[in-house]
Amino acid sequence: MTRALSLFAPAALALVLASPAGAGETGRYVLKDVEGGFIRLDTETGAVSHCRSRDDQWRCEPVADAQAALQDEINRLAKENAALEQQLAELEQGEGTTGPRVELPSEEDIDRIFGVFERFMQRFLDFARSLNEDPGRQT
Repeated sequence: MTRALSLFAPAALALVLASPAGAGETGRYVLKDVEGGFIRLDTETGAVSHCRSRDDQWRCEPVADAQAALQDEINRLAKENAALEQQLAELEQGEGTTGPRVELPSEEDIDRIFGVFERFMQRFLDFARSLNEDPGRQT
């Protein structure tokens, strides 16, 4: 008896919704036949459920709402974008810098470094020339 009732209830509901008398009335739910059951749309909330018979009982399970997931991701990205734009504005204005400021070397520092480098190169070239000289020859 319970099985017959569980099979009859969805069929009766579908007939009521499909009948011409019910055509002018808009109910809260809209049902659509699909393989293995039916899809139920809640016209007030927009929730979609897939209803099917399991173990002699009809059960409706919510269908994953891709739109809600996309909107959540859009909201998260909008927050992240706003935070990055604020951080960029602070950096452009010189605010928010916590590290030491980089100072360029002075002309004296550059001259001293080039002096060291020139002496290094001169010694290296002198060493290279000494390798080409005849070992038995004295200068």
